[in-house]
Amino acid sequence: MGKFKNILYKVFLVLIFLFGIYIRTNFYIENNVFEDDECRLALSLMNKNWWQVLLPLSPWATTPLFTLISKYIAEMTNYSEYALKFISYISSVAGMFVFYKLSSEYFKRKVIILVALLLFSANMFQLYYATIFKTYSLDVLIGLLLLYYLPKIDILKFDTKKLICTTLVLSVIPLLSLSSVFFIAAYFCINIFYNFKNREFWKKFLVIIIPFTLFMALYYFLYLAPAKIVMLNSYKHYYDDFYKKSFYEVCAYNLRTFFMPAKFILFNFLLIIVSILLIIFNKNIRTKLDIYLLSSFGFLILFSMFHFYPIIGRTGLFILPVILLLLLKPADAYDIKKPFFCFIFILTFLSSFVFFNPVYLYSLRYISHFYITYSPKVLIQDIYNKYDEKNDIIIVNEASLFSFLFYREKYKMFNLKYDFVECTDNNTYLIVDYMNNLPKDKNYWFYFIKEFKKSPEAAIFMKWLQNKNIEYKKQDRDSYILYWKQL
Repeated sequence: MGKFKNILYKVFLVLIFLFGIYIRTNFYIENNVFEDDECRLALSLMNKNWWQVLLPLSPWATTPLFTLISKYIAEMTNYSEYALKFISYISSVAGMFVFYKLSSEYFKRKVIILVALLLFSANMFQLYYATIFKTYSLDVLIGLLLLYYLPKIDILKFDTKKLICTTLVLSVIPLLSLSSVFFIAAYFCINIFYNFKNREFWKKFLVIIIPFTLFMALYYFLYLAPAKIVMLNSYKHYYDDFYKKSFYEVCAYNLRTFFMPAKFILFNFLLIIVSILLIIFNKNIRTKLDIYLLSSFGFLILFSMFHFYPIIGRTGLFILPVILLLLLKPADAYDIKKPFFCFIFILTFLSSFVFFNPVYLYSLRYISHFYITYSPKVLIQDIYNKYDEKNDIIIVNEASLFSFLFYREKYKMFNLKYDFVECTDNNTYLIVDYMNNLPKDKNYWFYFIKEFKKSPEAAIFMKWLQNKNIEYKKQDRDSYILYWKQL
Protein backbone atom coordinates (compact mmCIF):
# COMPACT_ATOMS: atom_id res chain seq x y z
CA MET A 1 0.00 0.00 0.00
CA GLY A 2 2.83 2.36 0.86
CA LYS A 3 4.50 1.67 -2.49
CA PHE A 4 1.26 2.38 -4.37
CA LYS A 5 0.82 5.71 -2.52
CA ASN A 6 4.37 6.68 -3.41
CA ILE A 7 3.77 5.92 -7.10
CA LEU A 8 0.49 7.87 -7.02
CA TYR A 9 2.29 10.80 -5.39
CA LYS A 10 4.92 10.86 -8.13
CA VAL A 11 2.29 10.62 -10.87
CA PHE A 12 0.38 13.61 -9.47
CA LEU A 13 3.66 15.47 -9.02
CA VAL A 14 4.60 15.00 -12.68
CA LEU A 15 1.10 15.99 -13.84
CA ILE A 16 1.21 19.23 -11.82
CA PHE A 17 4.63 20.12 -13.22
CA LEU A 18 3.49 19.39 -16.78
CA PHE A 19 0.34 21.42 -16.18
CA GLY A 20 2.33 24.42 -14.91
CA ILE A 21 4.93 24.24 -17.68
CA TYR A 22 2.27 23.85 -20.37
CA ILE A 23 0.32 26.94 -19.28
CA ARG A 24 3.46 29.07 -19.03
CA THR A 25 4.84 27.88 -22.35
CA ASN A 26 1.51 28.40 -24.11
CA PHE A 27 1.27 31.92 -22.76
CA TYR A 28 4.91 32.63 -23.66
CA ILE A 29 4.34 31.55 -27.27
CA GLU A 30 1.12 33.58 -27.61
CA ASN A 31 2.32 36.68 -25.78
CA ASN A 32 4.65 38.04 -28.45
CA VAL A 33 3.87 41.71 -27.89
CA PHE A 34 4.77 44.29 -25.27
CA GLU A 35 2.19 45.99 -23.09
CA ASP A 36 2.48 49.64 -22.12
CA ASP A 37 4.78 49.21 -19.08
CA GLU A 38 7.05 46.85 -21.03
CA CYS A 39 7.28 49.38 -23.86
CA ARG A 40 8.32 52.06 -21.36
CA LEU A 41 11.10 49.86 -20.00
CA ALA A 42 12.30 48.78 -23.45
CA LEU A 43 12.18 52.38 -24.68
CA SER A 44 14.42 53.44 -21.76
CA LEU A 45 17.11 51.09 -23.15
CA MET A 46 16.98 52.36 -26.73
CA ASN A 47 19.56 54.70 -28.23
CA LYS A 48 21.65 54.74 -25.06
CA ASN A 49 25.13 53.43 -24.34
CA TRP A 50 25.92 51.03 -21.50
CA TRP A 51 26.71 53.82 -19.06
CA GLN A 52 23.57 55.82 -19.86
CA VAL A 53 21.18 52.90 -19.21
CA LEU A 54 22.60 52.59 -15.69
CA LEU A 55 21.80 56.20 -14.84
CA PRO A 56 18.51 56.33 -12.89
CA LEU A 57 17.06 59.01 -15.15
CA SER A 58 13.92 57.15 -16.11
CA PRO A 59 10.89 56.65 -13.84
CA TRP A 60 10.74 53.09 -15.21
CA ALA A 61 14.31 52.19 -14.25
CA THR A 62 14.74 48.74 -12.77
CA THR A 63 17.62 47.06 -10.93
CA PRO A 64 21.02 47.77 -12.55
CA LEU A 65 22.06 44.16 -13.19
CA PHE A 66 18.69 43.30 -14.74
CA THR A 67 19.00 46.46 -16.86
CA LEU A 68 22.45 45.45 -18.16
CA ILE A 69 21.31 41.91 -18.97
CA SER A 70 18.21 43.27 -20.72
CA LYS A 71 20.29 45.79 -22.68
CA TYR A 72 22.60 43.02 -23.90
CA ILE A 73 19.69 40.79 -24.94
CA ALA A 74 17.92 43.72 -26.61
CA GLU A 75 20.97 44.71 -28.66
CA MET A 76 21.63 41.11 -29.70
CA THR A 77 18.03 40.41 -30.78
CA ASN A 78 16.78 43.79 -32.05
CA TYR A 79 14.51 44.16 -29.03
CA SER A 80 12.76 40.87 -29.63
CA GLU A 81 9.72 40.47 -27.38
CA TYR A 82 10.36 36.75 -27.00
CA ALA A 83 13.99 37.29 -26.02
CA LEU A 84 13.29 39.99 -23.43
CA LYS A 85 10.39 38.04 -21.92
CA PHE A 86 12.44 34.84 -21.67
CA ILE A 87 13.98 35.78 -18.30
CA SER A 88 10.51 36.01 -16.76
CA TYR A 89 9.37 32.80 -18.44
CA ILE A 90 12.33 30.67 -17.37
CA SER A 91 12.25 32.21 -13.88
CA SER A 92 8.60 31.22 -13.50
CA VAL A 93 9.25 27.64 -14.66
CA ALA A 94 12.33 27.29 -12.43
CA GLY A 95 10.33 28.78 -9.55
CA MET A 96 7.97 25.79 -9.58
CA PHE A 97 10.85 23.37 -9.02
CA VAL A 98 12.44 25.44 -6.26
CA PHE A 99 9.04 25.86 -4.58
CA TYR A 100 8.60 22.09 -4.67
CA LYS A 101 12.00 21.58 -3.02
CA LEU A 102 11.12 24.15 -0.38
CA SER A 103 7.68 22.62 0.23
CA SER A 104 9.19 19.15 0.53
CA GLU A 105 11.38 20.35 3.37
CA TYR A 106 8.66 22.47 4.99
CA PHE A 107 5.70 20.08 4.96
CA LYS A 108 5.57 16.55 6.37
CA ARG A 109 2.52 15.34 4.47
CA LYS A 110 2.75 14.61 0.75
CA VAL A 111 -0.84 15.64 0.06
CA ILE A 112 -0.05 19.13 1.40
CA ILE A 113 3.04 19.31 -0.84
CA LEU A 114 0.88 18.50 -3.87
CA VAL A 115 -1.77 21.06 -2.90
CA ALA A 116 0.89 23.74 -2.34
CA LEU A 117 2.55 23.04 -5.70
CA LEU A 118 -0.77 23.07 -7.54
CA LEU A 119 -1.78 26.40 -6.00
CA PHE A 120 1.63 27.83 -6.88
CA SER A 121 1.65 26.49 -10.45
CA ALA A 122 -1.93 27.55 -11.28
CA ASN A 123 -1.83 30.96 -9.62
CA MET A 124 -3.30 33.43 -12.10
CA PHE A 125 -1.25 36.39 -10.89
CA GLN A 126 1.99 34.46 -11.33
CA LEU A 127 0.93 33.24 -14.76
CA TYR A 128 0.35 36.79 -15.90
CA TYR A 129 3.84 37.96 -14.90
CA ALA A 130 5.50 34.78 -16.20
CA THR A 131 5.96 36.47 -19.57
CA ILE A 132 6.02 40.15 -18.66
CA PHE A 133 9.30 41.97 -19.32
CA LYS A 134 9.82 43.01 -15.70
CA THR A 135 11.65 41.63 -12.66
CA TYR A 136 8.57 40.29 -10.85
CA SER A 137 8.95 36.59 -11.79
CA LEU A 138 12.68 36.83 -11.20
CA ASP A 139 11.96 38.29 -7.74
CA VAL A 140 9.88 35.21 -6.91
CA LEU A 141 12.63 32.82 -8.03
CA ILE A 142 15.40 34.64 -6.14
CA GLY A 143 13.22 34.86 -3.03
CA LEU A 144 12.63 31.10 -3.19
CA LEU A 145 16.34 30.36 -3.67
CA LEU A 146 17.23 32.53 -0.67
CA LEU A 147 14.57 30.86 1.50
CA TYR A 148 15.89 27.46 0.46
CA TYR A 149 19.63 28.10 0.89
CA LEU A 150 20.06 30.81 3.54
CA PRO A 151 18.80 28.69 6.49
CA LYS A 152 21.44 26.11 5.55
CA ILE A 153 24.34 28.58 5.70
CA ASP A 154 26.19 28.41 9.02
CA ILE A 155 28.63 31.30 9.30
CA LEU A 156 30.47 29.66 12.21
CA LYS A 157 31.64 26.84 9.91
CA PHE A 158 32.99 29.20 7.24
CA ASP A 159 36.64 30.03 6.65
CA THR A 160 37.76 33.44 5.35
CA LYS A 161 37.44 32.45 1.70
CA LYS A 162 33.83 31.30 2.12
CA LEU A 163 32.99 34.43 4.11
CA ILE A 164 34.28 36.67 1.31
CA CYS A 165 32.39 34.66 -1.34
CA THR A 166 29.20 34.87 0.73
CA THR A 167 29.62 38.64 1.08
CA LEU A 168 30.06 39.05 -2.68
CA VAL A 169 27.03 36.92 -3.52
CA LEU A 170 24.76 38.63 -0.99
CA SER A 171 25.91 42.06 -2.22
CA VAL A 172 25.31 41.28 -5.89
CA ILE A 173 21.85 39.71 -5.52
CA PRO A 174 20.06 43.03 -4.68
CA LEU A 175 21.50 44.46 -7.91
CA LEU A 176 19.38 41.88 -9.71
CA SER A 177 16.35 41.70 -7.40
CA LEU A 178 15.69 44.50 -4.93
CA SER A 179 13.14 42.43 -2.97
CA SER A 180 15.95 40.06 -1.97
CA VAL A 181 16.93 42.52 0.79
CA PHE A 182 13.97 41.35 2.89
CA PHE A 183 15.21 37.76 2.93
CA ILE A 184 18.85 38.79 3.47
CA ALA A 185 17.85 41.12 6.33
CA ALA A 186 15.91 38.25 7.93
CA TYR A 187 18.99 36.02 7.63
CA PHE A 188 21.22 38.58 9.34
CA CYS A 189 18.77 39.30 12.17
CA ILE A 190 18.12 35.62 12.91
CA ASN A 191 21.84 34.92 13.10
CA ILE A 192 22.38 37.87 15.42
CA PHE A 193 19.51 36.76 17.66
CA TYR A 194 20.80 33.21 18.09
CA ASN A 195 24.51 34.06 18.32
CA PHE A 196 24.49 37.43 20.06
CA LYS A 197 26.84 36.35 22.87
CA ASN A 198 29.13 34.26 20.67
CA ARG A 199 32.43 36.12 20.07
CA GLU A 200 33.53 33.72 17.35
CA PHE A 201 30.32 34.46 15.47
CA TRP A 202 30.87 38.22 15.61
CA LYS A 203 34.42 37.90 14.27
CA LYS A 204 33.10 36.13 11.20
CA PHE A 205 29.81 37.98 10.90
CA LEU A 206 31.52 41.39 10.78
CA VAL A 207 33.50 40.21 7.73
CA ILE A 208 30.14 39.93 5.95
CA ILE A 209 28.00 42.68 7.44
CA ILE A 210 30.45 45.62 7.26
CA PRO A 211 31.25 45.45 3.51
CA PHE A 212 27.65 44.45 2.74
CA THR A 213 26.28 47.48 4.62
CA LEU A 214 28.75 49.86 2.96
CA PHE A 215 27.90 48.47 -0.46
CA MET A 216 24.15 48.75 0.17
CA ALA A 217 24.62 52.35 1.36
CA LEU A 218 26.39 53.21 -1.90
CA TYR A 219 23.70 51.37 -3.86
CA TYR A 220 20.98 53.35 -2.12
CA PHE A 221 22.51 56.84 -2.39
CA LEU A 222 23.92 56.44 -5.92
CA TYR A 223 21.06 54.56 -7.54
CA LEU A 224 17.92 53.83 -5.50
CA ALA A 225 17.41 57.29 -3.97
CA PRO A 226 17.88 59.18 -7.29
CA ALA A 227 15.60 56.67 -9.02
CA LYS A 228 12.91 57.26 -6.39
CA ILE A 229 13.20 61.04 -6.82
CA VAL A 230 12.80 60.71 -10.59
CA MET A 231 9.81 58.41 -10.08
CA LEU A 232 8.08 60.77 -7.64
CA ASN A 233 8.77 63.80 -9.86
CA SER A 234 7.13 62.03 -12.78
CA TYR A 235 4.26 60.53 -10.78
CA LYS A 236 3.86 62.71 -7.70
CA HIS A 237 0.81 60.94 -6.30
CA TYR A 238 1.60 57.41 -7.49
CA TYR A 239 1.68 55.86 -4.00
CA ASP A 240 -0.60 58.30 -2.16
CA ASP A 241 -3.75 56.18 -2.33
CA PHE A 242 -1.84 53.10 -1.18
CA TYR A 243 -0.29 54.77 1.87
CA LYS A 244 -3.71 56.10 2.93
CA LYS A 245 -5.12 52.58 3.21
CA SER A 246 -5.46 50.80 6.54
CA PHE A 247 -3.47 47.66 7.31
CA TYR A 248 -6.53 45.46 6.70
CA GLU A 249 -7.30 47.21 3.39
CA VAL A 250 -3.74 46.60 2.19
CA CYS A 251 -3.94 42.92 3.20
CA ALA A 252 -7.36 42.50 1.59
CA TYR A 253 -6.27 44.17 -1.65
CA ASN A 254 -3.14 42.04 -1.98
CA LEU A 255 -4.87 38.78 -1.09
CA ARG A 256 -7.56 39.48 -3.68
CA THR A 257 -4.83 40.26 -6.20
CA PHE A 258 -2.65 37.27 -5.35
CA PHE A 259 -5.54 34.82 -5.47
CA MET A 260 -7.77 36.21 -8.21
CA PRO A 261 -10.34 35.30 -9.42
CA ALA A 262 -11.24 34.30 -5.83
CA LYS A 263 -13.62 36.77 -4.17
CA PHE A 264 -13.85 35.40 -0.63
CA ILE A 265 -10.49 36.13 1.01
CA LEU A 266 -11.51 36.64 4.66
CA PHE A 267 -10.89 32.96 5.39
CA ASN A 268 -7.39 33.22 3.91
CA PHE A 269 -6.61 36.28 6.01
CA LEU A 270 -7.77 34.51 9.18
CA LEU A 271 -5.85 31.39 8.21
CA ILE A 272 -2.61 33.37 7.97
CA ILE A 273 -3.22 34.79 11.45
CA VAL A 274 -3.89 31.27 12.79
CA SER A 275 -0.70 30.00 11.16
CA ILE A 276 1.41 32.81 12.61
CA LEU A 277 -0.02 32.21 16.09
CA LEU A 278 0.62 28.46 15.80
CA ILE A 279 4.24 29.08 14.83
CA ILE A 280 4.79 31.59 17.64
CA PHE A 281 3.12 29.71 20.47
CA ASN A 282 3.59 26.06 19.52
CA LYS A 283 7.29 25.26 19.55
CA ASN A 284 6.56 21.61 18.66
CA ILE A 285 5.62 22.56 15.10
CA ARG A 286 8.00 25.53 14.73
CA THR A 287 10.93 24.98 12.38
CA LYS A 288 13.93 27.04 11.38
CA LEU A 289 12.29 27.83 8.06
CA ASP A 290 9.20 29.12 9.89
CA ILE A 291 11.35 31.75 11.57
CA TYR A 292 12.75 32.82 8.19
CA LEU A 293 9.28 33.01 6.66
CA LEU A 294 7.89 35.17 9.46
CA SER A 295 11.00 37.38 9.60
CA SER A 296 10.97 38.04 5.85
CA PHE A 297 7.24 38.73 5.97
CA GLY A 298 7.75 41.01 8.97
CA PHE A 299 10.47 43.05 7.26
CA LEU A 300 8.26 43.58 4.21
CA ILE A 301 5.37 44.82 6.37
CA LEU A 302 7.74 47.06 8.36
CA PHE A 303 9.21 48.65 5.22
CA SER A 304 5.73 49.19 3.86
CA MET A 305 4.47 50.80 7.07
CA PHE A 306 7.34 53.32 6.97
CA HIS A 307 6.70 54.07 3.27
CA PHE A 308 9.96 52.55 2.02
CA TYR A 309 8.38 49.81 -0.06
CA PRO A 310 4.72 49.73 -1.19
CA ILE A 311 3.05 46.31 -1.44
CA ILE A 312 0.80 46.90 -4.44
CA GLY A 313 0.06 43.50 -5.93
CA ARG A 314 2.91 42.98 -8.38
CA THR A 315 5.51 44.68 -6.14
CA GLY A 316 4.74 42.08 -3.48
CA LEU A 317 4.51 39.07 -5.80
CA PHE A 318 7.76 37.68 -4.39
CA ILE A 319 6.06 37.12 -1.01
CA LEU A 320 3.34 34.88 -2.52
CA PRO A 321 5.30 31.63 -1.84
CA VAL A 322 5.62 32.66 1.82
CA ILE A 323 1.86 33.26 2.03
CA LEU A 324 1.10 29.88 0.44
CA LEU A 325 3.38 28.07 2.89
CA LEU A 326 1.84 29.86 5.86
CA LEU A 327 -1.71 29.21 4.63
CA LEU A 328 -1.09 25.46 4.45
CA LYS A 329 0.93 25.22 7.66
CA PRO A 330 -2.10 24.56 9.94
CA ALA A 331 -3.31 21.75 7.66
CA ASP A 332 0.11 20.12 7.77
CA ALA A 333 0.30 20.56 11.54
CA TYR A 334 -2.94 18.67 12.19
CA ASP A 335 -2.66 15.34 14.01
CA ILE A 336 -2.13 12.70 11.34
CA LYS A 337 -4.42 10.38 13.35
CA LYS A 338 -7.31 12.69 12.54
CA PRO A 339 -7.36 12.71 8.71
CA PHE A 340 -11.06 13.59 8.56
CA PHE A 341 -10.47 16.98 10.20
CA CYS A 342 -7.46 17.56 8.00
CA PHE A 343 -9.53 16.72 4.90
CA ILE A 344 -12.28 19.15 5.95
CA PHE A 345 -9.65 21.82 6.61
CA ILE A 346 -8.06 21.41 3.17
CA LEU A 347 -11.46 21.29 1.48
CA THR A 348 -12.50 24.53 3.18
CA PHE A 349 -9.17 26.10 2.19
CA LEU A 350 -9.54 25.09 -1.46
CA SER A 351 -13.15 26.28 -1.57
CA SER A 352 -11.96 29.82 -0.84
CA PHE A 353 -10.13 29.79 -4.17
CA VAL A 354 -11.53 29.47 -7.64
CA PHE A 355 -8.51 27.70 -9.10
CA PHE A 356 -10.58 24.57 -9.56
CA ASN A 357 -13.66 26.30 -10.87
CA PRO A 358 -14.38 24.72 -14.30
CA VAL A 359 -14.84 28.15 -15.89
CA TYR A 360 -11.35 29.21 -14.75
CA LEU A 361 -9.68 25.99 -15.87
CA TYR A 362 -11.50 26.07 -19.20
CA SER A 363 -10.47 29.67 -19.81
CA LEU A 364 -6.80 28.70 -19.42
CA ARG A 365 -7.12 26.90 -22.76
CA TYR A 366 -7.48 30.34 -24.33
CA ILE A 367 -4.81 32.02 -22.29
CA SER A 368 -3.71 34.29 -25.15
CA HIS A 369 -7.08 36.08 -24.93
CA PHE A 370 -7.43 35.47 -21.22
CA TYR A 371 -4.51 37.79 -20.43
CA ILE A 372 -3.30 39.61 -23.54
CA THR A 373 -5.73 42.46 -23.92
CA TYR A 374 -4.25 44.28 -26.89
CA SER A 375 -1.51 44.18 -29.49
CA PRO A 376 -0.03 47.62 -30.15
CA LYS A 377 2.39 46.14 -32.67
CA VAL A 378 -0.48 44.95 -34.89
CA LEU A 379 -2.34 48.27 -34.70
CA ILE A 380 0.72 50.45 -35.36
CA GLN A 381 1.82 48.31 -38.31
CA ASP A 382 -1.71 48.64 -39.71
CA ILE A 383 -1.48 52.43 -39.43
CA TYR A 384 1.94 52.36 -41.09
CA ASN A 385 0.65 50.38 -44.08
CA LYS A 386 -2.13 52.93 -44.72
CA TYR A 387 -0.35 56.09 -43.61
CA ASP A 388 -0.30 59.14 -45.88
CA GLU A 389 2.89 60.94 -44.94
CA LYS A 390 1.73 64.23 -46.46
CA ASN A 391 -1.74 64.49 -44.97
CA ASP A 392 -1.97 62.21 -41.90
CA ILE A 393 -1.22 62.78 -38.21
CA ILE A 394 -1.55 60.23 -35.41
CA ILE A 395 -3.22 61.29 -32.15
CA VAL A 396 -1.94 59.53 -29.01
CA ASN A 397 -2.52 60.11 -25.32
CA GLU A 398 -0.57 59.16 -22.19
CA ALA A 399 -1.83 55.57 -22.28
CA SER A 400 -0.81 54.91 -25.88
CA LEU A 401 2.25 57.17 -26.27
CA PHE A 402 4.99 54.79 -25.16
CA SER A 403 3.85 51.74 -27.08
CA PHE A 404 3.61 53.97 -30.17
CA LEU A 405 7.12 55.39 -29.65
CA PHE A 406 8.65 51.98 -28.97
CA TYR A 407 7.28 50.22 -32.04
CA ARG A 408 7.91 53.24 -34.24
CA GLU A 409 11.54 53.09 -33.12
CA LYS A 410 11.82 49.30 -33.34
CA TYR A 411 10.50 49.10 -36.90
CA LYS A 412 12.07 52.40 -38.04
CA MET A 413 8.70 54.01 -38.87
CA PHE A 414 10.13 57.49 -38.45
CA ASN A 415 7.83 58.99 -41.07
CA LEU A 416 4.88 58.57 -38.67
CA LYS A 417 4.05 62.01 -37.28
CA TYR A 418 2.09 62.25 -34.06
CA ASP A 419 0.51 64.72 -31.68
CA PHE A 420 0.03 64.20 -27.95
CA VAL A 421 -3.27 65.02 -26.31
CA GLU A 422 -3.22 65.69 -22.57
CA CYS A 423 -6.38 64.30 -21.03
CA THR A 424 -5.37 62.87 -17.67
CA ASP A 425 -7.61 65.19 -15.62
CA ASN A 426 -10.83 64.12 -17.38
CA ASN A 427 -11.68 67.71 -18.27
CA THR A 428 -14.40 67.52 -20.93
CA TYR A 429 -13.93 71.13 -22.03
CA LEU A 430 -10.18 70.76 -22.63
CA ILE A 431 -10.60 67.57 -24.64
CA VAL A 432 -13.41 68.95 -26.78
CA ASP A 433 -11.50 72.21 -27.25
CA TYR A 434 -8.42 70.27 -28.39
CA MET A 435 -10.46 68.26 -30.88
CA ASN A 436 -12.27 71.31 -32.25
CA ASN A 437 -8.96 73.09 -32.84
CA LEU A 438 -7.29 70.33 -34.81
CA PRO A 439 -6.09 71.76 -38.16
CA LYS A 440 -8.65 71.23 -40.91
CA ASP A 441 -6.04 70.47 -43.58
CA LYS A 442 -5.05 67.09 -42.10
CA ASN A 443 -6.50 63.62 -41.62
CA TYR A 444 -6.18 61.97 -38.22
CA TRP A 445 -5.46 58.53 -36.88
CA PHE A 446 -6.60 57.93 -33.30
CA TYR A 447 -4.62 55.25 -31.52
CA PHE A 448 -6.21 54.13 -28.23
CA ILE A 449 -5.13 51.19 -26.09
CA LYS A 450 -6.76 49.34 -23.20
CA GLU A 451 -5.78 51.79 -20.43
CA PHE A 452 -7.53 54.55 -22.39
CA LYS A 453 -10.66 52.48 -22.91
CA LYS A 454 -11.01 51.98 -19.15
CA SER A 455 -10.81 55.74 -18.49
CA PRO A 456 -13.71 58.27 -18.56
CA GLU A 457 -11.97 60.24 -21.36
CA ALA A 458 -12.77 57.46 -23.82
CA ALA A 459 -16.49 58.31 -23.79
CA ILE A 460 -15.71 61.99 -24.51
CA PHE A 461 -13.55 61.14 -27.52
CA MET A 462 -15.97 58.59 -28.90
CA LYS A 463 -18.95 60.94 -28.55
CA TRP A 464 -17.07 63.71 -30.36
CA LEU A 465 -16.10 61.34 -33.20
CA GLN A 466 -19.60 59.87 -33.45
CA ASN A 467 -20.78 61.99 -36.39
CA LYS A 468 -17.40 62.38 -38.06
CA ASN A 469 -16.27 60.75 -41.27
CA ILE A 470 -14.57 57.67 -39.80
CA GLU A 471 -13.30 55.97 -42.93
CA TYR A 472 -11.47 53.11 -41.22
CA LYS A 473 -11.79 51.43 -37.83
CA LYS A 474 -10.04 48.40 -36.40
CA GLN A 475 -10.37 46.85 -32.97
CA ASP A 476 -7.84 44.39 -31.54
CA ARG A 477 -9.31 42.99 -28.32
CA ASP A 478 -9.55 45.98 -25.94
CA SER A 479 -7.73 48.50 -28.18
CA TYR A 480 -8.52 50.14 -31.47
CA ILE A 481 -7.55 52.63 -34.16
CA LEU A 482 -9.83 55.05 -36.04
CA TYR A 483 -9.12 57.05 -39.17
CA TRP A 484 -10.93 60.38 -39.45
CA LYS A 485 -10.66 61.69 -42.98
CA GLN A 486 -11.30 65.39 -43.53
CA LEU A 487 -9.72 65.90 -46.96
